[in-house]
Amino acid sequence: MTTKKKSPKVVEPTISTETVTFEEATVKKATKPVVKKPIKLPSFNNKIEKPNIYRLARHGGVDKQTGMRKYPVTYMIKAEDIIYDPETDSERTIRYIPGETSIYKDEQSKEAKLKEPIMFNHGQLIVDKTNPLLRQFMDMCNGNRSNPNRKKNKPTSFYKLDTEVNATKHVEKSKLEIESMHLALTMTIDKLIGYAKVLGVNTNKSSDEIRWDMKVLAQKDPKAFIDGMSDPTTEMKQIVLKAMDCNIIKLEKNLVSWVVGNSQQPICHVPIGIKPLDKMIDFCLTDDGELVYDELQKRLSRLS
Repeated sequence: MTTKKKSPKVVEPTISTETVTFEEATVKKATKPVVKKPIKLPSFNNKIEKPNIYRLARHGGVDKQTGMRKYPVTYMIKAEDIIYDPETDSERTIRYIPGETSIYKDEQSKEAKLKEPIMFNHGQLIVDKTNPLLRQFMDMCNGNRSNPNRKKNKPTSFYKLDTEVNATKHVEKSKLEIESMHLALTMTIDKLIGYAKVLGVNTNKSSDEIRWDMKVLAQKDPKAFIDGMSDPTTEMKQIVLKAMDCNIIKLEKNLVSWVVGNSQQPICHVPIGIKPLDKMIDFCLTDDGELVYDELQKRLSRLS
């Protein structure tokens, strides 16, 4: 009896009907780094041409309120002149005519004619680099006192300002002002009061007020302030004034004298028109006065 072989059971794959959902991944976009544009700095490589400044040679004095020179509101000069030309070693006529390409008459068009005079305003004429013809005319005409080739028999009416020289002067003046004010603000109180008395500054106030007054004087005339400190007579004046404050001597309008109790012993007489302090200093610089000055210092040292 034969047995039937069982055929292997075939398992069919089952397909799931379930749907698988995927969450959308949110991808952040990479942000680009913000690159700041470099700040463009002004370039100073190119030479900056300053305007030419011409100033009238004569003025009407100085205004007391502003301290500035007084000039006429307008002043006119002729825009034509006969000058010496060093390049051609000859006399040539120059004319300032806007629109022409040259100031020389023989190089200008035949139709060129003078239109108007050249005008200064409040004593000055400023000519920019964009007007080379006017600059050339002003530099070469005989009215320019700064022109080395001008005809000496011709009158001058203006000059050209040297901006470099003026800048140097301003720098030097500023240095002196800084130095003098530094001295006024940093010197010891004894020196401050002594020098203040010599300069006629009221010292019957606080030290800060005295220092401020000295600073103002230093700023007003820095050279005189510095020179005064290095002047040997300044220290002598301080000694004499201190002796007067200590009632050792007395300075009167016509006499300088020792104070001896209730009486006075003459040292020197003061001429009319001379300050007693100046006369005493002049006297102390003499042979006889040197002994008096030494005695002053001895008496002051005993009091200290």
